Amino acid sequence: VDVVDRIDVSEGEICMSPVLSDMAGTRAEGTPSSYPDGKSFGAFAYYNHNQPYFENHKFTSEDGVCAGDDPVYWPLDGSLIFAGYSPYEGANTAFNPVTKTLTINDYTVDRTTDLMYFLPELSDGNYVGYDKSTASVPVKFYHALSCVSINVAVKSGDENVKLKSITLKDVYTQGNFTVN
Repeated sequence: VDVVDRIDVSEGEICMSPVLSDMAGTRAEGTPSSYPDGKSFGAFAYYNHNQPYFENHKFTSEDGVCAGDDPVYWPLDGSLIFAGYSPYEGANTAFNPVTKTLTINDYTVDRTTDLMYFLPELSDGNYVGYDKSTASVPVKFYHALSCVSINVAVKSGDENVKLKSITLKDVYTQGNFTVN
């Protein structure tokens, strides 16, 4: 649901310049990669840190810059904070600016995409807002990875143990994600 029509807007369209965070072992440290062209993500914006400006709005990347599929514009005054997720699913997603919590419910893994998220920027625990003087909102996506923990134990007295393989026989492909 977009709620941008309740606040006067300027002529400047809101654009974002997302990058993907470093993942250990996949990219050289300190060199995040650009968000892929043609891919979409959902974003939330809150006016003066607590009033909904737009919610779960679809942005698509083209030439390294993302703009709303339906353009959204900066307010005439005040600032905005942003949160979001990728890939864009359109439903069951919310951001609560009071608790600083992004929630994605009933997310289904299709084994070809990686669930990612970004939260509003904080400084000393307080939101950092952006205004119409911002050329492009800097967004850094983080990976919402699952943790697989495998514990292997041997009985007392077993000195030579040779582990040949570990096989995951079943994994959950749907779940809920919450981050703050």
